[in-house]
Amino acid sequence: MTWKYMIIFLVMVVYAYYVRQTFHTVQMESFFETVVTIVSDPYLFLYFIFPVWLFLFYRMILTKKSPEYVIRWESNLRWALDIVRRSQMYTVSLIALLLLAGISTSLTSAFSLYWHVDATSISSGEVVASLMEFVDYPVVALIGQVIFYFLFFSITAFTIATCFALFEKKWILSSLMLFLLLYMGMGFKLLPASWGIINLSNYAFLYHSVASYPYLVVPFFVMVAVVAGCVILLRLLDKKMAPVSKRYGFYALYVALILLGLFLFPGISDSNSLNEYVTTVFWGVAKQGFTFMSYSYYLIVFLGLAYFILLSWENVFEKQTYYRIIRHSGLIKWFVKFFQPHLLLIAATMLGLLIASHLAYFIVSGQWDTMSFSIVYQLVINGFLQMLVYMLFLFIVYWYSGNIINTITGLGIILVLILPTFNLYYWVPFGLNSVGYLFDGLNIFMITLKLGMYIVIECIIISYLLIKKDIKF
Repeated sequence: MTWKYMIIFLVMVVYAYYVRQTFHTVQMESFFETVVTIVSDPYLFLYFIFPVWLFLFYRMILTKKSPEYVIRWESNLRWALDIVRRSQMYTVSLIALLLLAGISTSLTSAFSLYWHVDATSISSGEVVASLMEFVDYPVVALIGQVIFYFLFFSITAFTIATCFALFEKKWILSSLMLFLLLYMGMGFKLLPASWGIINLSNYAFLYHSVASYPYLVVPFFVMVAVVAGCVILLRLLDKKMAPVSKRYGFYALYVALILLGLFLFPGISDSNSLNEYVTTVFWGVAKQGFTFMSYSYYLIVFLGLAYFILLSWENVFEKQTYYRIIRHSGLIKWFVKFFQPHLLLIAATMLGLLIASHLAYFIVSGQWDTMSFSIVYQLVINGFLQMLVYMLFLFIVYWYSGNIINTITGLGIILVLILPTFNLYYWVPFGLNSVGYLFDGLNIFMITLKLGMYIVIECIIISYLLIKKDIKF
């Protein structure tokens, strides 16, 4: 115990004693009940313990990022895991002091393994009320809260270390920690209940998590996803694949926006089934029920994927086209080989949307449901064909204009023509994969037929353009 930790412990004891005094007015006398309430107190954690941990971790990580430490571990992933291991010294110390402060101020309480009071009689008993519904014994709730703190600090340390490894800028590290501090402190009170997936309090406080989600597996699933994402980024960095380049950075933003839409889209809390949930999120550009939000999310999901593919085209067409073409006997064979990875990416994205929708609905509602065949078909099959129409159209624009900037204007054409005003009789093959069209009376197989016809027409045009400029070897 250094003098700094003694001061930290003194502050904890003073605050714990203050909380303990308020219990007399509600006659809370159970020992473990009192301890778990003090340990789970959000204000003590958010405005004192977490800032102290960030300060200690900040000083430590700056001294352990020098080149010799990374070289010693031979990879950024191993270095980040070592940072997490070293951070446990601060984590264990602060949690132990918090437990000691709670125990020392609760010694006068009656020893009992059960909850002692009726939570409905406690005006400020949100902690007790949530935990009483979750477990029968306060000592189990106390152990669970300690585990939550340990996981939260460990994952936070791993995330910060990953960001520092990617950018290696002191100001980015400082900004990230300041953001976490403000986001935790302000989000605890300001974020609505429907935004629980991005409320960090759900991953730090057991009582907050069990009150927000019907199943405790949900926050653990999110934690595992965050860890997996950090591991992937660090592995890419170790392989010198530049994950923070423009293309990878945009794709990360693209995925983040899709996930935010799945959890924060207006009206999803009123959905009574998975079908209603998916219909609300992927309504698209159907005239009936058209909203700016549904239009914007459609642009993010589908035209965002098209833009991501265009970014990869820029490098291929401007730097590698000749060397790729000479491996084939003609432009048509080159085109078929060139387009195959895009087909796989589009198919994987459509299936990913289907899986992500199921998981998001389970997280939001706590219920596992099945999706109707028509919605699955519209989202996956017609979605795949619609994206194929977009990409073939953009390829025609690029091959004719020879400029990636002019090709981006093709996205602008699609952006305008998918509006209901310009697609009154559904003759424009843009936006037809909108789930809202199912409620306009369109047959899913007629949509498939129409998209298929346009794909055939686009393939004929591309074949003509390629033959016209064919290269014989």
